[in-house]
Amino acid sequence: MRFPFQVKTAGWIVVSNQCCRNLGIRYGTEFCVRMAASESAAVDTIDGRTYRTPFPHVVMKRFGAVHDMRHRGWREAFFVIYPPALAAALRRAGADDGPDALPVWPVGGAPDVLESIREMRALFARVAEPGVADELDARCW
Repeated sequence: MRFPFQVKTAGWIVVSNQCCRNLGIRYGTEFCVRMAASESAAVDTIDGRTYRTPFPHVVMKRFGAVHDMRHRGWREAFFVIYPPALAAALRRAGADDGPDALPVWPVGGAPDVLESIREMRALFARVAEPGVADELDARCW
């Protein structure tokens, strides 16, 4: 039995001096957990609305949204991308409350979330082993 919300891509990145303008999200629905940064807060403009959010936080990049962001310095993030075909199923399951819901929210005092991400990163090296991809799908969910 396959997990119904199979991840298309998951990863961990550290980026510097990044700029995205009018990025149309066409690759799926992304949940990006921005864990730490050299800046105290991020500024994102999503579908014309600007959000300023302290780290750590989550940015949900919905399929079809337009996203602008720019930062100087470095950021560490963990991201999960679900394929475009799952956008409606994610909404029905409650992972996305629709276009009127906030696409950015703070993680705040949730060290268990950050610890869970560290545990998932450790699984990346073993993803080809039987059952590990399914475990990652379940943990990402």
